[in-house]
Amino acid sequence: MDNIVISVIMPTLNSARTIEESLKSIRNQHFDQGKVEILIIDAGSTDETINIANKYDCTILQNERKLPEFAKQIGFEKARGEWAIFIDSDEMFTNMDSFSERIILLNKYPKIKNLVSTGMRCKQGEIGINRYANRIADPFSWFVYRFNGYDRMKSMKKAFHHKQVGNAEVFSFKKSDYIPLYDALGNTFHLETARYIYEKENRPDNFVANIFENMAVETGYVAILYDDYVVHDPGLTEKIYKSKMIWRIKNNLFNDEGVGFSGRLKRKGYLTKRKYLYILYSVTLIPVLLDGISLSIENKDIYMMKHIFWNEFVFFNIIFYVLLKMLHVPVKKLEKYGK
Repeated sequence: MDNIVISVIMPTLNSARTIEESLKSIRNQHFDQGKVEILIIDAGSTDETINIANKYDCTILQNERKLPEFAKQIGFEKARGEWAIFIDSDEMFTNMDSFSERIILLNKYPKIKNLVSTGMRCKQGEIGINRYANRIADPFSWFVYRFNGYDRMKSMKKAFHHKQVGNAEVFSFKKSDYIPLYDALGNTFHLETARYIYEKENRPDNFVANIFENMAVETGYVAILYDDYVVHDPGLTEKIYKSKMIWRIKNNLFNDEGVGFSGRLKRKGYLTKRKYLYILYSVTLIPVLLDGISLSIENKDIYMMKHIFWNEFVFFNIIFYVLLKMLHVPVKKLEKYGK
């Protein structure tokens, strides 16, 4: 393993706006940096992304297939550490003892092969659309999984059996559980175990893109440290968020390479029921409105009332692109991130 303990895997594409803060939050960790490698898997950046990454002693790899899921696959295959961490270029650790606390816990409890961050933080003074996106990601995924992006610990305690061990909670799972989408934002996993599961499952294309769920179901345990938050700075405007939602819809409907919700749907039959319930949820409108009110009260954030608009925007675009697919209307192949 070349004495590498942690391999940080970061997909990038024109990430100059945020990558330096992200890399600082890694290199400023109170952890022996000689035991940390940072793999930048780049999809063809034309800005200062690579120059900035070189300042922080990163290994640069190329992602010719563009999508971030494939970047994670490359990092998964090339990483040399005992543990790997998936983090995006617009995410920053807030706890400078995060790496050391994670490794201490994981070494103490060898049954735990996966650890995720406590939740997501917004930058101070963040605008409404970024607060909304950080809280729920996108309306469809939020309806299906119902997990709080701000506070994973709170959501997980409600949904799964858990036990406190030191400064962390350990959660246990059954194969029938609804597993949340916690693949980024500092997801830490044991590489040897992950590769063993990957090989055992005959190298499915979507394994790495959904590694949290795959690891949680197979090993049965996941840990979350207290006060181990990650800041997410997506830099969205409402126009960009609309483009991102359309990108996700097209990615799920027209990408045939086993990533996204469509890939999870093939493995988890219960998601089919949730998918059809989303139609009822969106058409009747009243539950969407009630959710907007609930989110606004819970988060003390009036912007969350806009949930009804964003949900219906996503719903009508899903219907539109489903019709295009049914009519065999060509849709431009996706090769870039949704921005």
